[in-house]
Amino acid sequence: MNQERDQQKLRRWCIRRLQEDWTVREVSDHATIPKWAQILKEPHFKDWLTNLSHSNPGTAKDMRRKFHVIYEVLGKSPQDLASMTEGQAQTFLIHLVDLMAKVGLKGHKHRNPQTGKMENKPEPLRHNTMVSYVNAVRTWLQHFRFLRREWKAKRYV
Repeated sequence: MNQERDQQKLRRWCIRRLQEDWTVREVSDHATIPKWAQILKEPHFKDWLTNLSHSNPGTAKDMRRKFHVIYEVLGKSPQDLASMTEGQAQTFLIHLVDLMAKVGLKGHKHRNPQTGKMENKPEPLRHNTMVSYVNAVRTWLQHFRFLRREWKAKRYV
């Protein structure tokens, strides 16, 4: 996700905050663009997360993180998942579990001894982690399909 930012404007903003006795850490945290911001552009998904956060903020944060990983690694946004047919969704979930069991989704950083560069080394995920990713996708699909069905029922009544 590359978002264009006016660097001069950002630099002036940071200097003003530092003059107002903000710490460097506070300025940095406030000025960064969250890496999951891309998936929050979808209104239905954002509403779903907001609804989840009312009952359990931790669950909403966890769902947001899981969907960001799926978007980053597999290139599937929540809207892409919602537009799948039931058969396509089942195939996607099988592919997701297979990918997690074989190589994992995200790796741990380690230094490559040959190149000296930091690289991600994917590792297979534990069963409980795989179940939590599948449940996140399944919950989103059930919610979205329920909304779509509800919309059609209200529309024709």
